[in-house]
Amino acid sequence: FWHRTVSHILNRDNPANSSFLSEQNSNMLSIGAINDYCCRYSIDGKLDPKSRPSSDMIFSDKPLHMLKQHSLKEKDSCSKTKDVVGLTIEGEREFSSGNHTIGIKLITDALDIVEKQQHSSAQVANLLTTLGNMYRQSGINNGFKQHIRALEIRQQALPNTEAEAESEEMVGTILITEHQYSDALGHFEQSLRFHESQNPSSMKTAIQYTHVGQVQQSLGRLNDAYESFQTALLIIKTIESTYSELANVHLMLGRVLREQGTHLEAAETHLNEAISLYYTDESSILQVANSYVELGKIKGAKGSLSEELFHYEKALEIQNKVAANSLDLANTLHQKGLSYFKRGIAKSAEKHMRDAISIRKERAPLSLALAESFYCLGDILKSQGEISEALEYHRQALELRSILVPLSIDVADSFHAMGTLTEETGRWQEALSYYSREFIARDTDAVETAKVHNSIGNILMKETDRINDAVSNHQMAVAIQSAHGESAVLAKYLEDLIISIREKGESSSEYEQQLEKIRI
Repeated sequence: FWHRTVSHILNRDNPANSSFLSEQNSNMLSIGAINDYCCRYSIDGKLDPKSRPSSDMIFSDKPLHMLKQHSLKEKDSCSKTKDVVGLTIEGEREFSSGNHTIGIKLITDALDIVEKQQHSSAQVANLLTTLGNMYRQSGINNGFKQHIRALEIRQQALPNTEAEAESEEMVGTILITEHQYSDALGHFEQSLRFHESQNPSSMKTAIQYTHVGQVQQSLGRLNDAYESFQTALLIIKTIESTYSELANVHLMLGRVLREQGTHLEAAETHLNEAISLYYTDESSILQVANSYVELGKIKGAKGSLSEELFHYEKALEIQNKVAANSLDLANTLHQKGLSYFKRGIAKSAEKHMRDAISIRKERAPLSLALAESFYCLGDILKSQGEISEALEYHRQALELRSILVPLSIDVADSFHAMGTLTEETGRWQEALSYYSREFIARDTDAVETAKVHNSIGNILMKETDRINDAVSNHQMAVAIQSAHGESAVLAKYLEDLIISIREKGESSSEYEQQLEKIRI
């Protein structure tokens, strides 16, 4: 390659080089000048007429025939550099053209060369980042392996730099998709610390605050999330920004206030402000729909079914026009189905939930959102007496949740649903197995643990040789509920305990008195 380039440069009749050679004595060109020109050689093998040697080039007093003799000595350094640069450019070009496999292969080859030749750590990290992004965008995997390696390199070789902060942010983003919120929060906080140290009033700092706030919200730390979003809003208001950036934070504040449930009027104010800002930017029209969904949830929390459905319909109108068959549309259908179900309109609830499932199975087959729709449809079908089909949807919800978030509250809820349904069908041992596994998933959730104890006690009541175990579980449920739960649930547990004690042939007067006090 180097020899072909030298020959090209030395061809005085080549118009691409006429201006270059006219300025220099061709017998005074150095290997460095030719090497510089060679490294500017374009990827397709054609010289760029605009390519020039660098302005500080040092020219040799050796004639060109001597330079030809020395050409082999510098061939390797340039060709290897050319290989990496060329492979990277070509790889990115192929990937952006939709040839994902070829693009990934070229970047992988460039990375192999860089690592074997022990190039700079920064170059290795950059290629790892590019490769990780390609894996994520192509859907082959989430690119975590590449991004975590890039982060480790940058932490060691490029600490406290924008590159390190970029890797922290990317790793945090991937961890969110894996529902590892606590770990994700640590990475986002590290990125935030860097950007805040550089410029506490920059857009990048504000964006990191929104990332931190979203993870805090996922962890249930709603007050902390509100503070993070509020800080981001204050920063954005002081700098030049687009309407959509400001609207995004208003939407986040509206969501977290709606979840808190104590400042619904403030939540509405933020959401309406988001809608008015989004309407100034046509590219943000889908966010208008998402804001309508949040407003619908607020109206539902206030008990107004008509207003709740009105806002869902406004969201659906937008989504059906610009994002038909999208996950945003599925989310609205899911929420509308829930709204109908909470008000006892089971058939309409079933229709909308099935529509949501249809989209989510196609667009996000391995997601918690799909698991949630399966779970809700299971409950809807159960309410209509369709126990067999309800069991099937709850089973699918359990399978997805066990894969995505094992030993979580979601998994525990699915175990309980399966236990309840199998108990109703008389499959007591199977129900007992589900309830037992629910214990492990519940961990420290005392109130839900009490519910499991009571359910197990009810099953054991049906087996005459296990009445003592039944009483023990009912007593545990009453003890836990007495310390943590509401009286209506406690009354139900006491009733079950009294029955099991009487079945055992013992006095239940102590618990009867406790029940009487609650009823009074």
